[in-house]
Amino acid sequence: MHDAACPVHCTRQEWQSELPSEFSGGRCDPLTVCTTSQWEVTAATTSSDRTCSDLTVCTASQWERVAKTTTSDRVCKDLTVCTATQWQTRAPSETQDRLCSDHTVCEGDEYETKAAATTSDRTCATHTTCAADQWQSKPSHTHSDRECTALTTCTEVQWQTVAKTSTSDRECKDHTICSGTQFQTQAAGVDSDRECQETVVCSATQWETTAATYTSDRACKDHVICNVPTTAHAAGQYISTEATWNADRVCSALTTCDFARQYESTAPTSYSNRVCTPLTLCAPTQWMTTAKTQTSDRVCKDHATCTGTQYQTRNGSSLLDRTCADHRVCTGTEYETGASGDRKSVV
Repeated sequence: MHDAACPVHCTRQEWQSELPSEFSGGRCDPLTVCTTSQWEVTAATTSSDRTCSDLTVCTASQWERVAKTTTSDRVCKDLTVCTATQWQTRAPSETQDRLCSDHTVCEGDEYETKAAATTSDRTCATHTTCAADQWQSKPSHTHSDRECTALTTCTEVQWQTVAKTSTSDRECKDHTICSGTQFQTQAAGVDSDRECQETVVCSATQWETTAATYTSDRACKDHVICNVPTTAHAAGQYISTEATWNADRVCSALTTCDFARQYESTAPTSYSNRVCTPLTLCAPTQWMTTAKTQTSDRVCKDHATCTGTQYQTRNGSSLLDRTCADHRVCTGTEYETGASGDRKSVV
């Protein structure tokens, strides 16, 4: 208290709570000092005290939107709550709100490489596109990529048994190889197998007219059968060249004897010709001692020549020899009566 006789003069840290009167010099009280957890609601004047109020304390689900000052309260605001389709792009603090962004949505040609979380975004990647020389070995899904595998390539000695598709590999198989007893009826292709067929085998009575090749069959033909006669002197054929596996039998016509002028000197066989030999012609001075046959010559012999002591008893012909007889010799008691023919004698 100050002396009543003297008016009170308050300091800067005081306010005049009672005015001076005739009975007192007035009163000064210490100004209220706001604590660190308070803010000044009403400023002090010389005649009024300062008023303080407790600062608002933001809860754990709030952030300080407006900071406190000595003369203003802090302003709190509820923290933003990210929805199920959002993620937190910035964590909240005492002085900043949580920031949320919509999760990335993978498009139709994309798949999720990283799942969405509350504090991280979903990441997407474009599905792999299989190249022309690949097939899809694993299909694409929303959460996995498509897998591509190199297509099987058939080699030069293979053919494609199953064609490729976008989701399946081609299948290959070795071409059939024709054996030594076969020929190729259809050539091997990229989409078809080689086809083989057994080669024809010529029988014992046939010969090969066309040899087999890798792409053609053997051709066979029956051997010619020669018309070998079964009766003597008949017309027909003999085998002039015997058949082989790759050549036909050759038949030649048998020589036909003209039996009026020839005889068969050599009979034919299955493999040789008949030989005809001209018949011997008896000369006018000869006669035929043996008649010709179809297989033998006529035999001619010179007619007998009567000697000087003979006379001809029979004239020679083509079929008979001349015959001679000795002349009669007259005895000593005879004489020759005739000189023609056999002589006659008379006693």
